Amino acid sequence: MAGAEASVSPKWKENLPKDCPPKGAGKRAYEGIWRYVKSKTVTDQDFASYHALGKPRPATVSPCRGASSSLFLTKEAAYFLLPKLRGRFKFIAKVNITEKCGVSILTRSHIDFWRYDTFKPSVVAVENIPEDSHG
Repeated sequence: MAGAEASVSPKWKENLPKDCPPKGAGKRAYEGIWRYVKSKTVTDQDFASYHALGKPRPATVSPCRGASSSLFLTKEAAYFLLPKLRGRFKFIAKVNITEKCGVSILTRSHIDFWRYDTFKPSVVAVENIPEDSHG
């Protein structure tokens, strides 16, 4: 039946809360964006959300945003926006995201990203986070 494919719901990498991703989330491609990672070997697990990891989310973050992966347009934005994370991670990865990876919402320099179940990280580079990095 023509057009039936358009109504098929995407399969997500994580179990998402109701009404998630929110309206306004769309398929977008980004090149050279940044994500905090645990080691120089980047895995899919490095993109797991607070929700998927069972970690408490900040009170100011909605359940849907807590189920997204945080990505940053620039390395400087990552250092500035989430200084607490900078202290918990030793590495930051530069990655590419295509429209086939999932959906996202860009707010200033921060990207909330909800992954499709087919998502695999496309890593450009991994860098050590300097001890004295400031936003």
